[in-house]
Amino acid sequence: MPMPSFPIYLLIEQQIKPIIEGKIIAEIKCEIYHKGKYSWHGDSFRNLDLIKNTKILYADSNFIVTDSDYIIEFGYFHGDLRYFENISDVNINPNKKSTSDGYVLTFCFDDDSCMTLVLYSWSTRFSVNKNTYNVDKITVIPKSQIEVTDDAVFTLEHFKNWLSERANMNIVENCSTVKGAFDIFNPVMSYILLISNIHPRTKTVRLSDAEIEKLYQNIKNIVNDYRSGVRVCEFNDVFGNSVAAKNDVVWMNSNMLGKPCPVCGTAIEFTPCAGTKMYFCPHCQVRK
Repeated sequence: MPMPSFPIYLLIEQQIKPIIEGKIIAEIKCEIYHKGKYSWHGDSFRNLDLIKNTKILYADSNFIVTDSDYIIEFGYFHGDLRYFENISDVNINPNKKSTSDGYVLTFCFDDDSCMTLVLYSWSTRFSVNKNTYNVDKITVIPKSQIEVTDDAVFTLEHFKNWLSERANMNIVENCSTVKGAFDIFNPVMSYILLISNIHPRTKTVRLSDAEIEKLYQNIKNIVNDYRSGVRVCEFNDVFGNSVAAKNDVVWMNSNMLGKPCPVCGTAIEFTPCAGTKMYFCPHCQVRK
C-alpha cells in the first residue's frame, strides 16, 4: 500500500477515540519480535506499571491520557496500530525488519479488548512521562507547531504570523518539509499550492495577503474534507482493513511529470527544492 496522502493520524484518531476512551488499562505487554543490530528505545519502556489499572480519559493517534499523573506518547507507521475486540483474536505478525530492535506493545483493557502497537526503527517512538497537560481542557494535543486539524489553533492570524517569522524561506519549506509546520505530505502540499496558484519556490515574503489567505483557505478546506469524510485517502484502519481512497487529492509527484495539469492541462514540470523535487504547473504557478 502506498503512503497515505494526508496526515494519517486524523483518520486513525476518528476511529480510536470512541473505542478506547473510558476503558481501564488492565495490563501492558511488551514483546520483542525482531532482534536488530541496535537497541533504539533504551529505557523508553519505563513507568509501564504506573499506568496499569488506570482509566483512559483522552485518546488519539499519538497520545493516551489516563487518570494517573502520566501521559503515554507513541508514534508508528500507518497500519501498525490495531484494535481487537478480544485479546484472543490478536494475530499481529510484523514483517518490518530493520537494523534496530522491533517491539509489539499490547494494551489489554478491562473488557478483554486490546490495542497493539508495532514499534520499529528510529521512526517510531513510545514513552510514558509525567503529564503536564490540563486533562479537563484537553481537546487536541499538538503534533506539529501549527496543528491544522484544530480550528482554535489554525487561524489565519496564526498562519500569517508563522509565515512572517520565516519570510525568506520558500513557501513549501514553511508548509510541508521537515522545516515546516504541517504533517502534510509533499505531494499533497504541492497540490494545495497548485490550486492556490503559488509556485513552491516562491519566497514567502513575496506573497500578497490575498495569496496567503487563499493558501490558508485551501489548506483548511482540504483538512475539513478529510475530517468530515468527503475525502478519504487509501490507508489501513485500526481494525486491519484496507480502506480505499475516495475523492482523494491529486498527488503531485513524479508520476505526474509531463502529464496534463489537473487544472489547466499544461504539462507538469519539476523544480529542485528543499532537498527534493517539487512538481508544479508552469502556467498555474508562476514563480515570483
